[in-house]
Formats: sequence, C-alpha cells, structure tokens
Amino acid sequence: MKKKNIVALLLMAVLVLSMLSGCGASNGITIGSKQFTESILLGEMYAQLIEAKTDIPVTRKLNLGGVSVCMPAMEKGEIDMYFEYTGTAYNEILDHTFQQGTTPEEVLKVCQEEMDREHEITMFDPLGLNNTYDVAIRADRARELGVSKISDLSAIAGDLNFGCGHSFYSRTHDGYSGMVETYGLNFKDTKLMDTSLLYESIETGALDVIIVFGTDSLLKKYDMILLEDDKAFFPPYHGAPMCRNETLIKYPELSEILNSLAGEIDNDTMQELNYQVDVENRAVEDVAKEFLTSRGFIPGNDGDKTILYTEPEVLDIALKDAGIQSNEASQVEVELKTQGSARVYEVEFNHGGNEYDYVIHAETGEILSKSCEKEG
Repeated sequence: MKKKNIVALLLMAVLVLSMLSGCGASNGITIGSKQFTESILLGEMYAQLIEAKTDIPVTRKLNLGGVSVCMPAMEKGEIDMYFEYTGTAYNEILDHTFQQGTTPEEVLKVCQEEMDREHEITMFDPLGLNNTYDVAIRADRARELGVSKISDLSAIAGDLNFGCGHSFYSRTHDGYSGMVETYGLNFKDTKLMDTSLLYESIETGALDVIIVFGTDSLLKKYDMILLEDDKAFFPPYHGAPMCRNETLIKYPELSEILNSLAGEIDNDTMQELNYQVDVENRAVEDVAKEFLTSRGFIPGNDGDKTILYTEPEVLDIALKDAGIQSNEASQVEVELKTQGSARVYEVEFNHGGNEYDYVIHAETGEILSKSCEKEG
C-alpha cells in the first residue's frame, strides 16, 4: 500500500508540474524594448497590432535597456521579441566588423541568416528607417568651428567636451572606442548620460559634440546638424522586429503581423512620431494608436475620433479642390503633423508648372489653408 501511495503521489506531482508548465507556455507574448523613445514607441506599436489582430495576450516590458539587456532576455525567454537594428545585430550580437563597401542588403542578409542559425531568432524585414548613429553639433557651433564632417574634429577635439549614451560607450565595434580610433579623436572630456540629458547639456554649452540617432526628434528642436561620416565608420542601422523562433512556431499568425510594417516608416516619419512624444509630450500609447489607425493597420474605436481621414482620403480632398485628377499630380507628399492642439495633414503636389500646398484637418477633413505658386 505504501508503494502504491508513493507512486500515486509521484504521478500527481508530475501531473501538477505538467499543468503548471502548460500554463507557463500559454501565457502569450512578451514584448521588450530598449530605453529610448523610438524603441519604446515601436514596441508599443507591435503590441497594439497583436492585440488588434489576435487573441494572444500581450505583456509589455518596455524601456528595459540596451542590446546587452534585451538580447540576453530574449535568449532566456524573458521576452519574446523586441525591435533591433541591423548594424547592432551585425556588430554587437553576431560580432562582425563592418567593412567599408558592405551594402545594407548584405548586412541584412547576414543578420537574418545568422540570427536564425545561431540564435534561433527571426529578424523580419526592415521598416524603412535607417537610425544610424550620428555625430551631432549645434549649427551655430559648427559654423564657429568650421566643421562639417567628423574628421574635421581631429585637430580640435582636445578643446571639446564630448557626450554619449552608456550603450554607445560600451559597444565593441561601432561604439566610442572604434570611433575615436578611426578618426583620431582625443576629446578634452567625455560624459556618459541619457539621450535627453545630452541635448540639454549641449544646449547649455556643457557639451560641444554628442552622439545621436538619425531619427532623433530633438535634432530639430535644438537646431543641430549631423557631421558627415566621411570614413564610413557607422554601419547601416535599418530597424526591424526580432522574435524567438519558438514563439513563432507557437503562434504562427505572428509572422505576418510582425512583417506588416515593413517599408512603411521612413526616417522623416519616425522623427515626427518621436517628436510627438519627446517634444509635444504626447503619450506613447496615443501616438502609436494614431499612427496605426491613420494608416489603416488597425481599426479605430467607434468613439475614438482622433483620426478620421487617411492619407489617400485627404489627398483626394486636396486634388478635388484644385480640380486635378489623381493621375495628373506629381511629386505628391502627404504628412501628418501637429498644429497647436490639432492633428493636420500637410499635402503638397505639383501640376501644370504650379506647386500646391494644403493643410487639412485630420479629424474633420476641413481645408485649413491652401496655396498655389509657380514652381521654383
């Protein structure tokens, strides 16, 4: 009897453990992000896409840290996906050294093949933005120093204070040590701080030169210029979501969703979205939702009138007002912006030697202003 009881208890324990294991394996997807606006915003976008298109429970672990935090979390299964850049994957995760002349397509191919083979992680197709590291300086300071490219700093670096984020400083190949070696830079002082503090410090004059991302919204706010990377030190940083293969096998519907933003967000669009969060102090959740609904990626709520018109719709409004057929307009540009407290579309196109400019209310479709001038 004792043996039977022991066997029964063991079987029960195995059953309980199996049930617990099953519960853990069915708890949805966990999305992580790095600790800056763009990564957090894109992580939120993918969370909303998955929530809108599937019944998969989504857990957000946004604002975690750099690649040294997010990648180990992926490998341990603590997060299932996060948004990464090809340059980071190529240099920091896969430990390749970027060689001048290597094309973005070649970098992407290596990243996708080796992330899958070596880490059992899928890197999806890029969104379109190239958020490479850039060396930035205030426009007035650049004119004062007579610099336009990074190599111009080599002769005067000893008089300049330099600032960058902790993650850039610790990067093996395309970070601080590689940059100063490549360009022969020996700065007077180097400070490590969060991105927002870098901009504040350069505004006050505490720093002269900082490392930024190519899609930073604060570049516009602080009137910064980007110095030319004349020795092609920085690799391409085309952004794309990465997800554990185990998660994709479990939820095969995720693959199409995670590729749905491919080619849809360029640098200008990303900078504007970042600007809304960083400068206009809008909530990440609202900016993400507004973008996704305005582009038709997710449906808007019946009671949510944040965006009623899509880009094709406002373009049609402008063309009809101008009496122009859609196939007759050229150099068409439609951009969603904030004007005061209102969301508006700026619509530009050319026809018959004239340049047309419209500002249309994104919620009502009302034409707020329009102009027509001769080209040039």
